[in-house]
Amino acid sequence: MNTFFLQLRRPLWAILLVAALILGFLTNSLLIQFNNVTLKSPDGEVRAISLPFLQQGTGEKEYVVQGQLQLGWLAPSLYNVIPDDLLLKLLVNGQEVDLSDQPYERLKDVNQGVALNLGQFLHTGDNQIEVHFRDFSGDMGLNIKTSPLDVRVVVLFIAWVLVLSIAAVALLQCCGLSRVRSICYWLIAAGSVIRVAYIFTYNPLDHIFSDPQRHWEQGTDVLRRDLMSLTDPIGYQMYLGVLAKLSVKLPELVAFYTSLLALLGAWCWYRFLRELQGNKTLALAGWAFLTLLPSWTAIYAYFMQETLLIVLLGAALWATWRCRRKADVASFSAMVFFWVAAGLTRGIAIPLAAVACSWLWYTQESKVKKAVYSTAILLFILGPLTARTYPLVHHFAPHGMGQLNVVYAQSGKKVIEVNVIDVGRWGFGSPSTGAKPFTPFSDWMTQRTGTVEAEVNFNKGKGGWRPALDQVQMSLSDYLWITKENLIFLFFADSWPDMRAGRLIDDLSSIMRWLWAPLFIFALIVVIKDRKKLCGQWLLTAVIAVWFVVQGLIPIAINEGRYRKPLEGLLAAQVVLWLASRQGALRLPAARPKHA
Repeated sequence: MNTFFLQLRRPLWAILLVAALILGFLTNSLLIQFNNVTLKSPDGEVRAISLPFLQQGTGEKEYVVQGQLQLGWLAPSLYNVIPDDLLLKLLVNGQEVDLSDQPYERLKDVNQGVALNLGQFLHTGDNQIEVHFRDFSGDMGLNIKTSPLDVRVVVLFIAWVLVLSIAAVALLQCCGLSRVRSICYWLIAAGSVIRVAYIFTYNPLDHIFSDPQRHWEQGTDVLRRDLMSLTDPIGYQMYLGVLAKLSVKLPELVAFYTSLLALLGAWCWYRFLRELQGNKTLALAGWAFLTLLPSWTAIYAYFMQETLLIVLLGAALWATWRCRRKADVASFSAMVFFWVAAGLTRGIAIPLAAVACSWLWYTQESKVKKAVYSTAILLFILGPLTARTYPLVHHFAPHGMGQLNVVYAQSGKKVIEVNVIDVGRWGFGSPSTGAKPFTPFSDWMTQRTGTVEAEVNFNKGKGGWRPALDQVQMSLSDYLWITKENLIFLFFADSWPDMRAGRLIDDLSSIMRWLWAPLFIFALIVVIKDRKKLCGQWLLTAVIAVWFVVQGLIPIAINEGRYRKPLEGLLAAQVVLWLASRQGALRLPAARPKHA
């Protein structure tokens, strides 16, 4: 304890204290303040308000907000103006700001608003602000805040992060941790805070549209029997049903439980990395990377299957390598359970499960017991799910139907229209059909055009899909261009819907999409080059290879950028395994018992 306090008295802490005081002064000079703000209604009534403000509207009307914006000497230039519902006009010190080049969607974005550079209109001291906006219905309001992308804000943020990082790492070192592990723990903590803050700022309930809306409605309307609820795996529907019940749809509680899920996902992958190899520092570094990974943060602002898949896939991989180490019936059964749960969330987990479970079953003892227990688990879980879906679709589909995606992918068309006899009609278009994956270097887009129409009769079971499947039979040339596009979308497209420009995390995720194809190639090269050092550790490589074949080379769906998220974690794990092999920190599987 005395050594701890002696270390705290080192000159470093004095330097950090002075730096913090200076940054505090600069931060205070960067703050903005609104005074004498009023709201003018269409009937001429003027009343005092405070910014930001939000209240119940009274129908479609136009309002005017006036007030004084007080700025310090280090005033920012970039601001986010967030109207509820539509920004019409902005005047600063009597000069009108040009909004003509702003997209309409930005002018009515009630979450992020429109980013405007007002530096040329502002000066130190009091500035007159006048904002005209229109309310359509429901809530109405306005907020003006400093943009997180302002240069001064970014520089100060980086400076604060640097000072706090040095202080946190030094403090952890005082507690006896090595410098590398201290840095890892600090990055994990910082990444966790960023994740939670992001989810509370961009609540999933604020993004109820398209696929997130479909998933949310499937979870909250548990008796749905439509085409999409029978196509999607039931796992995520069950999770959202529990989430809606626990949170009673309160935004704060939804953000709280979603934050727990996001943090649990990164931790499950850390447990997998600990089982994968014997170096704890490498596992901590992997945990830090995945916690800070932008694409694994941004997706949690939406109700999408990947939010649960990340958690369950991490748990299934942990259980797999735990079974590899223990080689007993209990660990094998736990592995099967987690893989089943992952498969009921996203179908891509099913072929990965087949490889992992078959590999360990073949290489380990007690084959009969493991087969019996695994069969019992499958029957216990999939049996009732089969009984649930069979009377509706008249074929085996406990994990959802995949025919819709197959017809759409292999048709080569841009849109699919499906008419299910006696059930209803649905139309669907993949986000990839409007994506420009090579932006900003190229405007290349899909060559898909037109609409494929399919008529399905659930009463005929799988035969009811046969006419639709027959009309989309692919030639070799069709397969080649469809697969080429699928690989492009998989490796280079932005992850949809977590691709909102102007959000720092989303922008970083978009930039990092260029990393994954080179990293995939790098992982392939080092696995071949250092194959002897890996000492037969091919199971992870096999899982990645199967993911690539099924997701990339078999046209069972039109790929999207978000389908890449499992690979991101798997590649991080492969790099950790490679580094461990170079340090002699590999974990060997359990030895087979010798029989007399």
